Amino acid sequence: MLAIMVATVVGWWVLLPEIAPKRITIAVLPFEQPLTTPEASAHLGEGIAAEIAIALAEVPDFVVLDRAASFAFRSEGDVANRLAGELGATHVVEGRVRRAAGRTDLSARLTNLGDFQVLWEEDLSGDDRELFAMRDAVARAIAKKLVLLGDVAVSAGPATGLDAYDAFLEARALADAGETARATALAERSLALDERNAYAHLLLAQLYYQEGNPEAATHVSRGLALDPGSVPARALEAHLGFLEDGDLAAYHLSLADLVARHRNADALHRLACLYEAVGRQDDGLAAASYLRQFDPLGARPGACEPFLALDPDTVAAVPWRSAAELLSAEPAGA
Repeated sequence: MLAIMVATVVGWWVLLPEIAPKRITIAVLPFEQPLTTPEASAHLGEGIAAEIAIALAEVPDFVVLDRAASFAFRSEGDVANRLAGELGATHVVEGRVRRAAGRTDLSARLTNLGDFQVLWEEDLSGDDRELFAMRDAVARAIAKKLVLLGDVAVSAGPATGLDAYDAFLEARALADAGETARATALAERSLALDERNAYAHLLLAQLYYQEGNPEAATHVSRGLALDPGSVPARALEAHLGFLEDGDLAAYHLSLADLVARHRNADALHRLACLYEAVGRQDDGLAAASYLRQFDPLGARPGACEPFLALDPDTVAAVPWRSAAELLSAEPAGA
């Protein structure tokens, strides 16, 4: 039954061979919230985990599992063995977060799933305004612990007003649940309270795109002005540009560059779909096989969106780069 359900959602994904994970494959679980108070979103633990995962994904040597895959194990028993066995995770990040009475307590630990040794753990506490600094400190400490040579600079995202952040967390949870209209309203409210959150701009752009709202491009641009390095935003920008001008060669070039430099799941998914749309089946399968490292169970919906009608002469004129070429290139910063 599981195979049938997954095939319905992701199509060709289930036909792909198993992919051996890279040296470091990290699952970031939702942080526990021992106490939810009116001043803290019920999704705070999910938000902290998602943003730490985004930060760790900036490190070229890391594969960070898609949050839909990692979060699927939040209530399961024997989580560690299942993460290693079913998702190929080599390390897991877990933690707890509590906001109450103007204070935030944040604890986190990193565990090696090969021998279940705790490699790093820390307890942090401070004023609510220090929440984002504590989140960033956790992400940096984990990255530093796992990078064998040199140092690495990572950022878990922008600081923003706490009311705006809570609205954003609620919006993202609703978007994940498919409640687009409510998610859009909350994302708009979050940005009305504080326009500094690049993640909120990207979320709203994605929601507007699903609704066919032309303001999607505006929020992609605003998000990139705040966070120029956002690869998911660059991938969506490229897709929206293609829908606007139909320049297939430019679209392929943008996605190819993002995949070669960053190995980002959003860009890789769009590239796999593009390969499929133009009939480059081997390249599509190779890109999708690599993508399975981020989401081995197909927890994230993987169906490709309908493409514009493509002229065969236009397709033939594109200087296509193969998936093998792109995925063998050294990622940026490697």
